[in-house]
Amino acid sequence: MNFVKNLFSVKYYTDILTGHSHFKPILAAIFLATILTIKPSIFIFKDMYPVVQNLEKKTLALVDEIYPQELEIKIASGQVSTNVTEPYYVTVRQETLEGLLSLKHEDQNTKSKIRLLAIDTKGKADEFERYQSLALLTETSVVYYRDNNVNIYPLREIKDLTVNRDAIKSKVKNINKDNRIEKITVVGVLLAPFFILSWLITAKLIVFLLLTLIVYLMIRINQLPIGFKNTFRYASAVSFIPTLIWSLMSFIPFFSKNIFATSYLLPIVILGLAYSGLNYFKNHQMNS
Repeated sequence: MNFVKNLFSVKYYTDILTGHSHFKPILAAIFLATILTIKPSIFIFKDMYPVVQNLEKKTLALVDEIYPQELEIKIASGQVSTNVTEPYYVTVRQETLEGLLSLKHEDQNTKSKIRLLAIDTKGKADEFERYQSLALLTETSVVYYRDNNVNIYPLREIKDLTVNRDAIKSKVKNINKDNRIEKITVVGVLLAPFFILSWLITAKLIVFLLLTLIVYLMIRINQLPIGFKNTFRYASAVSFIPTLIWSLMSFIPFFSKNIFATSYLLPIVILGLAYSGLNYFKNHQMNS
């Protein structure tokens, strides 16, 4: 409780400048980073972790839903042939696509469809838009949108292959042999919060250091007898409460939507407080 009271006491900060009180920037960085890690960690364990469990089973179910059982595509010498009446459309429920992007479960009974791929070996790239699909497979190329432009990928570099549902599922099982992909993915998801925490601790310490350089310049200009080590502790201490408040505000929906857009205000507030503290220290020193 005394430490909390000290954080709101001007004397505590001036004592840091003189070395009579100590503030540990590393512990402050760990505490602030832990606060900021809570929100992404909740998302990771609540939304991502359930997705990566039974990954092969879910992937095979997705293949069953998206890739038609009757469709077989052959590529030989860079040319496409199929066993279906063309143009042929590979579709997916809109809710399935949105569910993949948002990592949320959707109603399986919805009927709206999106055309993932149009197949027309007699089609042309300049007719792409009339198919109203995300991509078009012609006899010799794949046509698709990227960066608001129509892109053409020629198939002449593709080795001869046959694509059907069974071949895709066999490839998935081969890639995930001994369940290795799922194991790696699960471990990666479980370790993600620790990587985020480590990165945020490093980021906070770098921010403390950058603020210290600016505050130390203020000290040199005002010719105050304060060393760099105490300046680092002082700048970190002054940063702590504003950064903590800013971090906690990210949990409030109303503020979280705009908090990053206004984040430039945080260093301004911190430097303003730091300068006020230095003025107080200077005046107090002159009067003592």
